[in-house]
Amino acid sequence: MPNYTLVSTGLTSGIGSYTNSYIEKNGKDFHHVMVCRDPSKVAKKANLTTVKCDLSSIASTKNALEEIKSLVKNGKIPPIKTVLFNAGVSNFSRTVSSKDGFECTFHVNVISPYLFARELIPLLKEFGQGRFVVTGSHSHFADKEHTRNMVPKPYWDDSSMDPVIKPVANPADANPETMEAGLRSYATSKLALLYLFHELARRNPQVKFLVYEPGFVLGTGLGREASLLVRLLMKPAGLVFWLLGWSITKNKSGYLMAKAVFDDELFAKVNNMVYCDLGKIIKSSEDSYNVNREKQLLDTLERIV
Repeated sequence: MPNYTLVSTGLTSGIGSYTNSYIEKNGKDFHHVMVCRDPSKVAKKANLTTVKCDLSSIASTKNALEEIKSLVKNGKIPPIKTVLFNAGVSNFSRTVSSKDGFECTFHVNVISPYLFARELIPLLKEFGQGRFVVTGSHSHFADKEHTRNMVPKPYWDDSSMDPVIKPVANPADANPETMEAGLRSYATSKLALLYLFHELARRNPQVKFLVYEPGFVLGTGLGREASLLVRLLMKPAGLVFWLLGWSITKNKSGYLMAKAVFDDELFAKVNNMVYCDLGKIIKSSEDSYNVNREKQLLDTLERIV
Protein backbone atom coordinates (compact mmCIF):
# COMPACT_ATOMS: atom_id res chain seq x y z
CA MET A 1 0.00 0.00 0.00
CA PRO A 2 1.59 3.34 -1.05
CA ASN A 3 2.29 5.67 1.87
CA TYR A 4 3.44 8.73 -0.08
CA THR A 5 3.37 10.29 -3.55
CA LEU A 6 6.16 11.16 -5.97
CA VAL A 7 5.28 13.85 -8.54
CA SER A 8 7.46 13.90 -11.66
CA THR A 9 7.95 15.69 -14.97
CA GLY A 10 10.14 14.79 -17.93
CA LEU A 11 10.18 11.01 -17.50
CA THR A 12 8.76 9.92 -20.85
CA SER A 13 11.86 10.42 -23.03
CA GLY A 14 15.62 10.94 -22.92
CA ILE A 15 17.35 10.48 -19.58
CA GLY A 16 13.97 10.61 -17.86
CA SER A 17 12.70 7.44 -19.54
CA TYR A 18 15.61 5.54 -18.01
CA THR A 19 15.03 7.23 -14.67
CA ASN A 20 11.41 6.12 -14.85
CA SER A 21 12.32 2.49 -15.49
CA TYR A 22 14.33 2.46 -12.27
CA ILE A 23 11.61 4.33 -10.40
CA GLU A 24 9.10 1.66 -11.42
CA LYS A 25 11.30 -1.01 -9.85
CA ASN A 26 11.16 0.88 -6.52
CA GLY A 27 7.50 1.79 -6.71
CA LYS A 28 5.96 -0.50 -4.13
CA ASP A 29 5.63 1.96 -1.26
CA PHE A 30 4.69 5.14 -3.16
CA HIS A 31 2.21 6.42 -5.71
CA HIS A 32 3.66 8.03 -8.83
CA VAL A 33 1.99 11.06 -10.42
CA MET A 34 3.59 11.49 -13.83
CA VAL A 35 3.05 14.90 -15.44
CA CYS A 36 3.47 14.69 -19.22
CA ARG A 37 2.32 16.14 -22.53
CA ASP A 38 0.55 13.01 -23.77
CA PRO A 39 -0.72 10.59 -21.10
CA SER A 40 -2.06 8.26 -23.81
CA LYS A 41 1.54 7.24 -24.54
CA VAL A 42 2.14 6.12 -20.95
CA ALA A 43 1.31 2.50 -20.15
CA LYS A 44 -1.24 2.14 -17.36
CA LYS A 45 0.19 0.63 -14.20
CA ALA A 46 -0.79 0.17 -10.59
CA ASN A 47 0.11 3.12 -8.36
CA LEU A 48 0.50 5.42 -11.37
CA THR A 49 -1.55 8.50 -12.21
CA THR A 50 -0.87 10.57 -15.32
CA VAL A 51 -1.64 14.28 -15.55
CA LYS A 52 -1.62 16.09 -18.89
CA CYS A 53 0.39 19.31 -19.03
CA ASP A 54 2.10 21.60 -21.51
CA LEU A 55 4.94 23.11 -19.50
CA SER A 56 5.34 25.95 -22.02
CA SER A 57 1.89 27.22 -21.00
CA ILE A 58 1.21 28.88 -17.65
CA ALA A 59 -2.50 28.03 -17.83
CA SER A 60 -1.86 24.37 -18.60
CA THR A 61 0.71 24.11 -15.82
CA LYS A 62 -1.60 25.72 -13.29
CA ASN A 63 -4.45 23.39 -14.31
CA ALA A 64 -2.22 20.34 -13.88
CA LEU A 65 -1.12 21.49 -10.44
CA GLU A 66 -4.70 22.12 -9.36
CA GLU A 67 -5.56 18.59 -10.48
CA ILE A 68 -2.70 17.16 -8.41
CA LYS A 69 -3.65 19.17 -5.32
CA SER A 70 -7.27 18.06 -5.71
CA LEU A 71 -6.20 14.40 -5.83
CA VAL A 72 -4.37 14.86 -2.52
CA LYS A 73 -7.17 16.85 -0.90
CA ASN A 74 -9.80 14.28 -1.85
CA GLY A 75 -7.71 11.37 -0.62
CA LYS A 76 -7.28 9.85 -4.09
CA ILE A 77 -3.50 9.76 -3.67
CA PRO A 78 -1.24 9.76 -0.57
CA PRO A 79 0.50 12.92 0.70
CA ILE A 80 3.30 14.25 -1.49
CA LYS A 81 6.82 13.57 -0.22
CA THR A 82 8.92 14.14 -3.36
CA VAL A 83 8.81 16.30 -6.48
CA LEU A 84 11.17 15.44 -9.34
CA PHE A 85 11.19 18.16 -12.00
CA ASN A 86 13.28 16.71 -14.82
CA ALA A 87 11.57 18.32 -17.82
CA GLY A 88 13.65 20.78 -19.80
CA VAL A 89 14.21 22.23 -23.24
CA SER A 90 17.08 23.74 -25.20
CA ASN A 91 16.51 25.67 -28.42
CA PHE A 92 19.15 26.57 -30.98
CA SER A 93 18.20 30.24 -30.97
CA ARG A 94 16.52 32.55 -28.47
CA THR A 95 13.64 33.49 -30.77
CA VAL A 96 11.27 30.65 -29.81
CA SER A 97 8.35 32.03 -27.83
CA SER A 98 6.28 30.15 -25.29
CA LYS A 99 2.49 30.33 -25.35
CA ASP A 100 2.70 33.23 -22.90
CA GLY A 101 5.30 35.22 -24.83
CA PHE A 102 8.39 34.30 -22.84
CA GLU A 103 11.62 32.89 -24.26
CA CYS A 104 10.69 29.21 -24.42
CA THR A 105 13.85 27.78 -22.84
CA PHE A 106 13.49 30.11 -19.86
CA HIS A 107 9.78 29.36 -19.57
CA VAL A 108 10.08 25.56 -19.42
CA ASN A 109 13.34 25.48 -17.44
CA VAL A 110 12.58 28.21 -14.88
CA ILE A 111 8.99 29.49 -14.88
CA SER A 112 7.43 26.01 -14.79
CA PRO A 113 9.65 24.71 -11.95
CA TYR A 114 8.75 27.86 -10.05
CA LEU A 115 5.03 27.13 -10.47
CA PHE A 116 5.53 23.55 -9.26
CA ALA A 117 7.47 24.82 -6.27
CA ARG A 118 4.95 27.53 -5.43
CA GLU A 119 1.99 25.16 -5.50
CA LEU A 120 3.53 21.99 -4.07
CA ILE A 121 5.95 23.26 -1.40
CA PRO A 122 3.04 23.71 1.08
CA LEU A 123 2.20 20.02 0.60
CA LEU A 124 5.86 19.02 1.03
CA LYS A 125 5.87 20.94 4.31
CA GLU A 126 2.76 19.09 5.45
CA PHE A 127 4.48 15.77 4.79
CA GLY A 128 7.58 16.83 6.74
CA GLN A 129 11.11 16.74 5.31
CA GLY A 130 9.70 16.81 1.80
CA ARG A 131 12.10 16.69 -1.15
CA PHE A 132 12.19 18.83 -4.27
CA VAL A 133 14.63 17.59 -6.92
CA VAL A 134 15.15 19.59 -10.11
CA THR A 135 17.49 18.89 -13.00
CA GLY A 136 20.24 21.47 -13.33
CA SER A 137 23.25 21.60 -15.62
CA HIS A 138 26.97 22.26 -15.50
CA SER A 139 26.31 24.61 -18.44
CA HIS A 140 25.80 27.35 -15.85
CA PHE A 141 29.57 27.19 -15.17
CA ALA A 142 30.39 27.82 -18.86
CA ASP A 143 34.09 27.16 -18.26
CA LYS A 144 36.83 24.77 -19.36
CA GLU A 145 36.62 22.47 -16.36
CA HIS A 146 32.90 21.74 -16.57
CA THR A 147 31.90 22.39 -20.20
CA ARG A 148 35.19 22.33 -22.17
CA ASN A 149 34.54 25.97 -23.12
CA MET A 150 31.77 24.77 -25.45
CA VAL A 151 29.05 26.81 -23.76
CA PRO A 152 28.87 30.63 -23.88
CA LYS A 153 28.71 32.54 -20.62
CA PRO A 154 25.20 33.11 -19.24
CA TYR A 155 23.79 36.61 -19.61
CA TRP A 156 22.07 38.51 -16.80
CA ASP A 157 20.72 42.04 -16.50
CA ASP A 158 20.64 43.36 -12.95
CA SER A 159 18.37 46.26 -13.89
CA SER A 160 15.69 44.45 -15.90
CA MET A 161 14.61 40.84 -16.38
CA ASP A 162 13.10 41.47 -19.83
CA PRO A 163 16.33 40.82 -21.83
CA VAL A 164 16.62 37.51 -19.99
CA ILE A 165 13.06 36.20 -20.12
CA LYS A 166 11.81 37.59 -23.45
CA PRO A 167 12.67 36.11 -26.91
CA VAL A 168 14.55 39.21 -28.02
CA ALA A 169 18.10 40.37 -28.71
CA ASN A 170 20.16 41.47 -25.72
CA PRO A 171 23.66 42.92 -25.23
CA ALA A 172 25.18 39.43 -25.25
CA ASP A 173 23.37 38.31 -28.40
CA ALA A 174 22.68 41.07 -30.89
CA ASN A 175 21.39 38.37 -33.24
CA PRO A 176 19.02 36.14 -31.25
CA GLU A 177 18.67 33.69 -34.14
CA THR A 178 22.15 32.17 -33.75
CA MET A 179 22.99 28.83 -32.16
CA GLU A 180 25.24 30.67 -29.72
CA ALA A 181 22.26 32.70 -28.53
CA GLY A 182 20.29 29.51 -27.99
CA LEU A 183 23.09 27.85 -26.05
CA ARG A 184 23.52 30.98 -23.93
CA SER A 185 19.80 30.98 -23.15
CA TYR A 186 20.06 27.40 -21.93
CA ALA A 187 23.08 28.19 -19.73
CA THR A 188 21.28 31.27 -18.41
CA SER A 189 18.18 29.24 -17.58
CA LYS A 190 20.25 26.80 -15.54
CA LEU A 191 21.97 29.65 -13.71
CA ALA A 192 18.55 31.15 -13.04
CA LEU A 193 17.36 27.80 -11.70
CA LEU A 194 20.07 27.95 -9.04
CA TYR A 195 19.14 31.53 -8.18
CA LEU A 196 15.52 30.44 -7.86
CA PHE A 197 16.15 27.46 -5.62
CA HIS A 198 18.65 29.29 -3.43
CA GLU A 199 15.92 31.81 -2.68
CA LEU A 200 13.18 29.19 -2.32
CA ALA A 201 15.37 27.25 0.09
CA ARG A 202 16.02 30.37 2.14
CA ARG A 203 12.28 30.98 2.44
CA ASN A 204 11.33 27.33 3.02
CA PRO A 205 13.86 25.72 5.39
CA GLN A 206 11.45 22.85 6.13
CA VAL A 207 11.99 21.39 2.64
CA LYS A 208 15.12 19.72 1.23
CA PHE A 209 16.05 21.03 -2.22
CA LEU A 210 18.44 19.25 -4.57
CA VAL A 211 19.54 20.62 -7.96
CA TYR A 212 20.81 17.60 -9.87
CA GLU A 213 23.46 17.61 -12.62
CA PRO A 214 22.77 14.51 -14.78
CA GLY A 215 26.10 14.44 -16.60
CA PHE A 216 26.89 15.29 -20.20
CA VAL A 217 24.55 13.11 -22.24
CA LEU A 218 23.81 13.52 -25.94
CA GLY A 219 20.60 12.33 -27.57
CA THR A 220 18.39 13.34 -24.67
CA GLY A 221 15.79 15.19 -26.75
CA LEU A 222 16.84 18.61 -25.47
CA GLY A 223 17.98 19.59 -28.97
CA ARG A 224 14.97 18.22 -30.81
CA GLU A 225 14.27 21.65 -32.33
CA ALA A 226 17.73 21.85 -33.92
CA SER A 227 18.17 21.78 -37.69
CA LEU A 228 18.65 18.45 -39.44
CA LEU A 229 22.31 19.29 -40.10
CA VAL A 230 23.00 20.02 -36.44
CA ARG A 231 21.26 16.83 -35.34
CA LEU A 232 23.29 14.80 -37.84
CA LEU A 233 26.53 16.37 -36.59
CA MET A 234 25.63 15.65 -32.97
CA LYS A 235 25.77 11.88 -33.53
CA PRO A 236 29.48 11.58 -34.44
CA ALA A 237 30.25 14.30 -31.90
CA GLY A 238 28.59 12.18 -29.25
CA LEU A 239 30.86 9.24 -30.10
CA VAL A 240 33.95 11.44 -29.85
CA PHE A 241 32.85 12.84 -26.48
CA TRP A 242 32.22 9.32 -25.19
CA LEU A 243 35.63 8.10 -26.35
CA LEU A 244 37.24 11.07 -24.59
CA GLY A 245 35.37 10.24 -21.40
CA TRP A 246 33.41 13.50 -21.46
CA SER A 247 29.95 11.95 -21.53
CA ILE A 248 27.94 9.11 -20.01
CA THR A 249 25.09 7.01 -21.35
CA LYS A 250 21.42 7.84 -20.89
CA ASN A 251 21.00 4.55 -19.06
CA LYS A 252 23.67 5.32 -16.45
CA SER A 253 22.56 8.93 -16.06
CA GLY A 254 18.94 7.89 -15.60
CA TYR A 255 19.87 5.27 -13.03
CA LEU A 256 21.97 7.71 -11.01
CA MET A 257 19.16 10.27 -11.00
CA ALA A 258 16.64 7.71 -9.75
CA LYS A 259 19.11 6.57 -7.11
CA ALA A 260 19.56 10.15 -5.89
CA VAL A 261 15.80 10.69 -5.58
CA PHE A 262 15.48 7.78 -3.14
CA ASP A 263 18.89 8.07 -1.45
CA ASP A 264 18.19 8.67 2.25
CA GLU A 265 21.92 8.88 3.02
CA LEU A 266 22.33 11.61 0.40
CA PHE A 267 19.38 13.61 1.72
CA ALA A 268 20.66 13.24 5.28
CA LYS A 269 23.51 15.50 4.11
CA VAL A 270 21.09 18.08 2.69
CA ASN A 271 20.58 20.77 5.30
CA ASN A 272 18.37 22.87 3.02
CA MET A 273 19.65 23.06 -0.57
CA VAL A 274 22.56 21.45 -2.45
CA TYR A 275 23.95 21.09 -5.96
CA CYS A 276 24.57 17.45 -6.80
CA ASP A 277 26.82 16.11 -9.57
CA LEU A 278 25.81 12.51 -10.38
CA GLY A 279 25.13 11.75 -6.73
CA LYS A 280 28.03 13.77 -5.30
CA ILE A 281 27.35 17.06 -3.52
CA ILE A 282 29.55 19.85 -4.91
CA LYS A 283 29.51 23.64 -4.98
CA SER A 284 27.85 25.33 -7.93
CA SER A 285 29.56 28.23 -9.70
CA GLU A 286 30.58 31.37 -7.82
CA ASP A 287 28.19 33.35 -10.02
CA SER A 288 25.27 31.21 -8.83
CA TYR A 289 25.50 32.72 -5.34
CA ASN A 290 24.03 36.21 -5.64
CA VAL A 291 21.38 37.19 -3.12
CA ASN A 292 20.31 40.27 -5.07
CA ARG A 293 19.73 38.29 -8.27
CA GLU A 294 17.99 35.51 -6.36
CA LYS A 295 15.51 37.99 -4.92
CA GLN A 296 15.22 39.82 -8.26
CA LEU A 297 14.28 36.60 -10.03
CA LEU A 298 11.78 35.37 -7.48
CA ASP A 299 10.15 38.79 -7.22
CA THR A 300 9.83 38.84 -11.02
CA LEU A 301 8.32 35.36 -11.16
CA GLU A 302 5.82 36.21 -8.43
CA ARG A 303 4.78 39.26 -10.45
CA ILE A 304 4.45 37.69 -13.92
CA VAL A 305 2.64 34.47 -13.03
